[in-house]
Amino acid sequence: MTLRTTRLALARPYSRASFPQLVGRSARSSSTLPAMPLDLTDAELASAAQACRAMAHQERECAKKLENPTTRGPIEAAAQRYAALAAKVEAVRRKA
Repeated sequence: MTLRTTRLALARPYSRASFPQLVGRSARSSSTLPAMPLDLTDAELASAAQACRAMAHQERECAKKLENPTTRGPIEAAAQRYAALAAKVEAVRRKA
C-alpha cells in the first residue's frame, strides 16, 4: 500500500471536505437572533446617542477627505447608518 500525500493535506491535516451541521441547531435558528429587551437608563441612552452622533460625524469627516467616490460611498453610507441609529436611540429616550 502506498501513501500519497498532497500539499493541501500537509497544510490542513485535520480538515475534511464536508462539515456536518452542529447537533441541536437548525439553519433557520442561526440566521436570526431573538430580540433581547434592553433596560437602559436615561443616562445610558443619552451616552449611546452621543456616541452614535460622534461616529456619524467622524465618518462624514473621513469621507470628505477621500477623493475616490467609489471608496467614499460606503463610508458615507456608514455615517448615515450611525445617524439613523442615533435618531432611533433618541426616540426611545424621549419615549421613556
